[in-house]
Amino acid sequence: MDHGGAYASFATLTTPYLRTMRVDPVKKGNRYTITIPGGSSGSYLISDVGGHDVTTTRRLRTTAGLACVNCTSVVYAQNSGIHGK
Repeated sequence: MDHGGAYASFATLTTPYLRTMRVDPVKKGNRYTITIPGGSSGSYLISDVGGHDVTTTRRLRTTAGLACVNCTSVVYAQNSGIHGK
């Protein structure tokens, strides 16, 4: 819906689209990072810095579709939702 249905550019995602980057609740003081995977058309990932207890991420799958056995980070992928890393 935003941007007339077109993907936002990376610069637009960080400012002014997201006025502030939220602080990671697992590691106080650390910010999330936004990355655009190479070769993807308009997709982006928002990742935390890690530190989650691996038992809290076991029901997640990685962005490659594998079961999270030892994932300590959470990733939001624009095209597929929440994953572990």
